[in-house]
Amino acid sequence: MAKAPRPWIVMPHGPLRGVDDNLWTVDSVVPGIPGGTFPRTMTVVRLSDGAALRRHLDRLASRPGLVRIIPSHGPILETDPAGVLLRAATRIQG
Repeated sequence: MAKAPRPWIVMPHGPLRGVDDNLWTVDSVVPGIPGGTFPRTMTVVRLSDGAALRRHLDRLASRPGLVRIIPSHGPILETDPAGVLLRAATRIQG
């Protein structure tokens, strides 16, 4: 039987640093890596055209046969993936 995924845990991280207009980074360490620590940098980007992202999410949600979303982090989404995308699209401003 497959091991149940662990719950999402927000780990400590450094301060959010501005790199440029509409671009920020934050550093953290991934725990539990055998042999030491694994540094990571997360990036936050503000889009100048939120409408374009909303349209893209709408197009993805309308794809026939959409059964799951595999994000770069967190759990795989298999329950109502189109609904997840549509709800995310409604939260985007701009």
